[in-house]
Formats: sequence, structure tokens, C-alpha cells
Amino acid sequence: MSMKRLPFPSWRIAYRYRKGVTVTEVVVVIGIISLLAALIIPAVLSAREGSRKTTCRNHLRQQSIGLQGFLDSHGRFPEIGGPNPGPGGKTSFFFQLLPYVDQRNLYELPAKLGVSMHSEQIRKKRPTIFTCPSDPENHTSPSSVNYAHNEGWVEKGATIKPPNTMMYPNGIMFQGLDPNRAIRPAQIRDGMSNTAAIAEILITPASERKNSSDRRAIFGTRAHPLRNTPLEMYEDCSKSLTGGGGWRGRSWTSFAPWSTAYNHVMPPDSRNCDLLYSAMSNHGGIVHVALCDGSVRPFSSSIDVSVWQAVGTRDSGDSVQF
Repeated sequence: MSMKRLPFPSWRIAYRYRKGVTVTEVVVVIGIISLLAALIIPAVLSAREGSRKTTCRNHLRQQSIGLQGFLDSHGRFPEIGGPNPGPGGKTSFFFQLLPYVDQRNLYELPAKLGVSMHSEQIRKKRPTIFTCPSDPENHTSPSSVNYAHNEGWVEKGATIKPPNTMMYPNGIMFQGLDPNRAIRPAQIRDGMSNTAAIAEILITPASERKNSSDRRAIFGTRAHPLRNTPLEMYEDCSKSLTGGGGWRGRSWTSFAPWSTAYNHVMPPDSRNCDLLYSAMSNHGGIVHVALCDGSVRPFSSSIDVSVWQAVGTRDSGDSVQF
């Protein structure tokens, strides 16, 4: 028995089985993709920042180990601004660490080349351990640094002391104009495990060096350590609306305090002011600090100010728990 083919155009069959996508379906798919992106992207970014944060901490740990090597060799903390192995200029804290962080060749290079350690050819050879990948500004300058040494501050009512009319701060690094004033471990009467040595800082961007809204800038202040207590200086700096100037983290070879020093007057992640240079990072409210005993600890930006200030002094008699 033969079957009779029905007169049904092939284009109708094609039309029947080629349905288009509705607007509702498109909206649903876009919504699902957006939801997945909202869940996945923050997790990826968080994982990346977690890796960068670990690297920053490890770099600080290497510096801390180098500092212990320096202490073992010299019996004192580095003199900031002391003589350097090459011609001209005064040496920085970080340059003095070089022989103790597997960088002796770089330490001896200025003398071999007959150039200053501050010359561009030396500054551009900045070791990676002096940078924190969480701060994108370290890529804008080949000589910038993301760490600073604890210089402390001068107590209210202190007098200018000879020689060289220097003010002697209460941190662990001394501006080396008087070689007999270098700080020794025995002078850390508050305890090596209770006193800060090195901390993270953020580099001041070129566009923000006189910006009154960016915490990485250095604000002007009327307070001065010879006239005001740390609390008075803290309050004055918090209210300042005037851009001061200066460049935090400018160069790892610099001994200028506004570049490579910090103190504990302002809490972590606070703004910088003249003579008040803060520890800060991009770690979401956490700043890593290396203590004098070689350990590295995270400190919250919400830490009690009195505790933070106590960690920054070497012999104030404070007993701190953290």
C-alpha cells in the first residue's frame, strides 16, 4: 500500500522547530551570570589580595631577620644617616640591612663604582623585599619603599640636646649624627617583644603629595613634640585640612624621616602629618609590624591608641598586651 505525501511545505517544518529566545529567557540568563559573577569575582580578588598580603608579611619577615643579623654583628640598632660605604651622602636603615638579606654585592656596589648610594643606578636596584605588592604605587617608581623604621617621637618638654642640636626620639632608630647615641638592645627596657622596629607604609602618589583628602599625603600641623603631648598632636593632625608636602616611601636609600621612618602617635592606617608619620597598608584594616625580637605581628587599625603608642616606645615603662 503506497503512502501519499501530504502537501506540507518544508519551510513550515523549519519554522516550527526554529523557535527564537524570548526576552524573559535572556533576562533570566543575564541574571544568573550576574549572580555568579557577583559571587566569584570578589572571591578571586580576595584570594589575590590574600596572596599579596602574605608576600608583604614575608618581605617584612626577611627584613626582621636581617635586622637580627645586624644586631648580632654590631650589638646595636642601625644609625640612620650614618656614613655609607660609597662616596657622598648618608646611609639609610634599609641600605644597612643589605649584607644581612643576601645583598652584600649591592651594599658594596657604590664603593666599587665610585658613586653615591643615592645615585639613580643604585636606587633602581631596589631589592624586591622592600616592596609590598598590595600597594600599586611601588610600580610607579623603581626606588620607592613600602616599609619604615620606628623612629619614635620626642617627649613634650624635652630640650634640644647637643651635639648638632638634635632631638633624641624614643624609638629604636637614631639619626646618626652622634655615633655614641646608637640604640642598643639593653636600652629597650620595655622588652624586645613589646617594641616595634619596622612597619608597613603606603607610598604617596605624585598626584597626592599636597592633597588634603588623601591619607597617604602628609598634612600640615601646628602641633610639635616639644610643645604638645602625643594625644594633643594626634587631635591636631586629625583636624588638619592643610596639605603639608613630602613623599612617603620616596626611596629605599633615603634617611629622611618623612620618607622611610614612622612613629606611633597616630593609630595604624591614620593620615600622615608633619612629624607624625603613620604605619598603613591596603590590607583592609590590618598593618604588619616587625618587633625588635624578630617576630612579625598584625595590628588592627582599631587598636587602642594608648596600646599602639606604648608599642612604639623603647623605655616608657608601659606594659602592653596584644
